[in-house]
Amino acid sequence: MLKKLKSLLQGGEEEKSQDNLTHHEGERNSRREPRVRLDGGPIQFHRTSDDKPLEIYNLSESGIGLSFAQMQPPPKPGSQLGGRFTIASTEFAVVCEVVHVTDPIVGCRLLNRSEELKHAIKKAFELELRAHNLVKIRPDVLAPRSDGTPYYFQGSHKEELFFVVQDKKIISLNLTFAPHSVEWSHEKGLRAGKIVQLAKLRVTDSSHSNPIDYFDPIPNELLSQARNFINNVDFLSFSHKRDLFEILKNV
Repeated sequence: MLKKLKSLLQGGEEEKSQDNLTHHEGERNSRREPRVRLDGGPIQFHRTSDDKPLEIYNLSESGIGLSFAQMQPPPKPGSQLGGRFTIASTEFAVVCEVVHVTDPIVGCRLLNRSEELKHAIKKAFELELRAHNLVKIRPDVLAPRSDGTPYYFQGSHKEELFFVVQDKKIISLNLTFAPHSVEWSHEKGLRAGKIVQLAKLRVTDSSHSNPIDYFDPIPNELLSQARNFINNVDFLSFSHKRDLFEILKNV
């Protein structure tokens, strides 16, 4: 289970090595083509010789990470395999070159990606790609808090992630990805809803007046979207992602 969780949350680095990143340093360290980390999703991949879909661990416009366990005996680096993507009921034939084979992931390069395939991937994972664009705000520019250390990430389309850590544990969370808002604290528990007016909402401002229509109960699909969003935020440590996943587990 731990191996599975680590593979889903791959990409997180230790907190102390990320705290001093500036905006531009974060941009330089990001992939030219963001690799979306998946825990299920709207895309399936089949090898030409197999009708059973392979589990996809991560995906970008130029590469794919496939399940090592499902590819036994494992392919050798440099070998090629034919396959097809199914995205929203549309199929795309592809040829993949195996780049690395490391349990639990077989990493492949897409050799014949079409513009149609690249557009379909972008459309299918718009939310996750927006998460990749979040920038971590340096802690020293945030207002100090008496209850713990704040962490704040901000996107270009009003996406925001804000949480507070006390004694190495997350004690509160605010996540905004239009048009939804997710909140959690020990006192109030988990709440999620649809933002009625997004224009002036800032999750660090507890006095905002923008109304939120809260769901009761919270749809598990929304929590799944929130987890996928968190999973694709760069510069989040493994421990923070793990704790956020636990908070956002299905109700």
